[in-house]
Amino acid sequence: MTQASSHRRRVTTDIGLVLAGCLAPALVFVALRSLGLPFGLRVEHSGEDYNWLRILAAPTLAQKVNSFWTLDWRNPLSPWWYILAEPIYEMMPRGPLILRLLMNPLLAFAAYFMIRSATEGRARLLALCAALVIGIWTFGYSTDHVLWNILGAAGLSMLCVGCYATWLAGGRNAVGWYGLSLILWFAAFATYAFQMGAILAIGLLCLLRPPPGAAVVRRLVVVAFELLPFAIIAILFLLIWITTRHPTMSDAVALAPERLIENVLGSLRHGIWPQEYRSFAEAAWARLGWGLPALAAGMGVLAAVLAGVVSREDRAVAGRDAALALALAACLVLPTLLIESTSNTWTVGTRWRMVHQMWLPLLWLGSIGLTAAALPLADWARRWCLLGGAGIASALVLCVSLGHNTLQISLSAAQAALRAGLATVTEGRADPVDLLVLVSPEVPWLTAEALPDVVPVVWFPGRDVSLRVLRPGPVLTPHYGNWLGVRLTEAAAINLRNGGGAAPYTQVRILRFDGRKITMPAQIDVSDVAIYPVSWERDAPLVQPP
Repeated sequence: MTQASSHRRRVTTDIGLVLAGCLAPALVFVALRSLGLPFGLRVEHSGEDYNWLRILAAPTLAQKVNSFWTLDWRNPLSPWWYILAEPIYEMMPRGPLILRLLMNPLLAFAAYFMIRSATEGRARLLALCAALVIGIWTFGYSTDHVLWNILGAAGLSMLCVGCYATWLAGGRNAVGWYGLSLILWFAAFATYAFQMGAILAIGLLCLLRPPPGAAVVRRLVVVAFELLPFAIIAILFLLIWITTRHPTMSDAVALAPERLIENVLGSLRHGIWPQEYRSFAEAAWARLGWGLPALAAGMGVLAAVLAGVVSREDRAVAGRDAALALALAACLVLPTLLIESTSNTWTVGTRWRMVHQMWLPLLWLGSIGLTAAALPLADWARRWCLLGGAGIASALVLCVSLGHNTLQISLSAAQAALRAGLATVTEGRADPVDLLVLVSPEVPWLTAEALPDVVPVVWFPGRDVSLRVLRPGPVLTPHYGNWLGVRLTEAAAINLRNGGGAAPYTQVRILRFDGRKITMPAQIDVSDVAIYPVSWERDAPLVQPP
């Protein structure tokens, strides 16, 4: 077998294993669903998904992108991802989750390509293990699906670095790889502005691989010239963005460098050891009990053994290659660290969530590979240190993915029941209609409270319907303003609509929702609203019209 055919065989085998890893979580979800457990693929839109559904509802292509730009004023390529994927994204009830899961192969193969290209094929085992863990990761920081194209941008960043490394490995002759690297980098940060770190990774690779015989001064000159097109593209994009953004964005994007020392360690802690995913693992334990560690252990052992079998001809990862993979990953997330540490808007812990799926597996496995290389171990022992680390990481990621999935399933079921119940209540009624839903404490429902002006536009297109969904306790999003506290006065219900205002009781319907069905009490008194953020300003009970 020739060297080229052997290389193709290895790459093909790796691709097959990584694809199997990407499919594994979905298969586990479906299998658990078939056993009657609350897992599966029937995951509806929620949270900020409704913003995108409203944008995509615009009648023309130009109106869709203009609707996004007037709402957000950032990330100009972001809506085009949604437009291209609209048939999948709007497909109910599995479309949003399927689209999110499709990002896993992109991220996994991008990481694999970047590591193998940057190490000239030497770190195949590290590339394979990282790709497997990334592929099994299905969760995000919330239960909606707006993270998918941001993950896509992270994948483009890694592909950018991989293309540049391929160009270097070819002796800087195949300029198509260099040009493709430029295009991918622009597409990445024009989709999500924080994905600008690839230029740092490219600069590092250029320093480490100068032209043959280059002295120190010439090496720096080469770096400057090879990075110049990337820098020019970034500057031109920034100038265009400053010209076209709304003036109100100036305060939101302003940075305070003096805050760096104060915040950098806190931001770094969120990047290395995020605590926000613990609740997902707890949710999985609540559903599966001891079945959870059994499932996770099975996934971890399977991932480690299969990766070990397909890479049995490869040596352990060298320390320099593990260090290079870590350094490239650090370059990609450095803008996130710096922006979080200096921004008044994107504060500590809020942006790391966008890169965790890319960054954390590379951090974990790169660190294990580097540590194993530094220890006086046999080659087989170093290999199994990395394989064991990949197995443990795969098990942990599956645990959190299961918890995230069961919460999405519960939320989707509640949303579907609420939407169906409200459709019945509003059927045949003349507009306007103002709906106030009092949700039982155990119902996993947040969407309409966070986006009170968006959900009814999507659920009741073309109608004048408002929707307030209240849970017991204080208002969940006080930054929206004091209008979120509902008032029931003698003459009208106040603050049912976005921005406030009064609605006569003839157009108001106060409903209860227990997670499965909507009921409309014939009479409401102070005891019915006592635990909700509602101010009772009436002397007598409220009798609702039929």
